[in-house]
Amino acid sequence: MINVENQLHIRLPTEIYQKLKVKCALELISMQDYVLNLINMSFPQNLPEEQPDERLEEHESNALKLLQHTPLFYNINRNDLATLASKATLLHFSKGEAIIREGDLPTHYYIIEKGAVIVSKISPSGNEFIIAIRYQGQPFGQPSFVLGETHIAASIALEDTDVLAFRRKDFLSFMARNAIVGARIIHLEMERTCYLYEKIIDMISYSAPQRVANTLFMLSSHYGAKLQFTHKDIAVLSWTTVETTSRVITKLKNLGILNTSRGIITIKNQEELRTYGINAHAVLPQKNHVSQPA
Repeated sequence: MINVENQLHIRLPTEIYQKLKVKCALELISMQDYVLNLINMSFPQNLPEEQPDERLEEHESNALKLLQHTPLFYNINRNDLATLASKATLLHFSKGEAIIREGDLPTHYYIIEKGAVIVSKISPSGNEFIIAIRYQGQPFGQPSFVLGETHIAASIALEDTDVLAFRRKDFLSFMARNAIVGARIIHLEMERTCYLYEKIIDMISYSAPQRVANTLFMLSSHYGAKLQFTHKDIAVLSWTTVETTSRVITKLKNLGILNTSRGIITIKNQEELRTYGINAHAVLPQKNHVSQPA
């Protein structure tokens, strides 16, 4: 058996090794167990070891159809896509469940089969900011995957969501045979960087009421008139506070633009909502908050 402690002593700088040794002693754990725990934590715990035999063929067929209709894989050899689809694992996540956590190692490449995922970042003060929303057929967690570095943002299921997960070595092997996919990933990340820049400009330029209205308009454009999102969900998505979001929703309700009942926001007039998002100004009374920017 390999002596883990000796291997660490040889491979780690002396200062880091000594700190690790002290940490293990304080936690009453051997270095070998400590390393094994780190390895186990690096891999998603809900990845099934194999697909059930009776559903394997159907799963691969559905995965192939999704890949064929995803812009990232347009005009890619069908046999290569079929091979990639055969290596996909289908995972289910409930609303609010973490798919990727900040600091996770990029062990898999993810594509949404059904549902939606928010990519969020926690600020040093503890506030959550939504960087992007991903929908069916879209990948997420790409920058860290390509670079092989730990994820700098979390990916959370916005609703009950199914994703296809490809092991990193399998997807990198596929990319090596299809260089155009790598080029498309780079282009996609450039577009998303521009989107994030615009998002920051929006936060600076638009009032909180405008951001809330624009968020409601964006969600209704994708999900329809009935939105099953809490005020907290809307606040996080619009980079504002729950209190401010509630006041804006109340005002929109009084204006007849939307209605609320039993946790459902119903958009009655989407065009007026869009106009409000363009023309509204910060006319609502606001209190000082330190938890999140309004």
